[in-house]
Amino acid sequence: MVKPGSLTPEIRDRLRQARYGGSPHHKRRPADYGFNPAPRHKKNVCDPKGYPPITQMEATRLFRAGIRRGMVSCKLNNKGLPVFVWAADEHNQVYEAKPGEDGWTYHGYRLYKDDRQYRPLLREWKIREGASNG
Repeated sequence: MVKPGSLTPEIRDRLRQARYGGSPHHKRRPADYGFNPAPRHKKNVCDPKGYPPITQMEATRLFRAGIRRGMVSCKLNNKGLPVFVWAADEHNQVYEAKPGEDGWTYHGYRLYKDDRQYRPLLREWKIREGASNG
């Protein structure tokens, strides 16, 4: 993950062009995103049971908040964008987004609490709360 405040102007400019589009594989209700239902093949669903489904607007808000906080990977794809963007919601659910085939449109999924990255990412999210890194 990049250090707080260390996103370069070039990466910030590219991230402004990136968007959150989602994936039918990670949605409990893919039609809400305009997708046809798709088989999940053991994919993580980003809408945890017991919580309302995450809307396109909320997913985009989390994606942009992750960018603002600099919660992005150091590794870049062939478009010069971070391979991962991370965010957490008000329920302390941690999400990971990565670009799809076009390299510019990200899709996300929640991380399970037993994932080794979960606690460090949540801790870093809280440390960077209110910070503007991107």
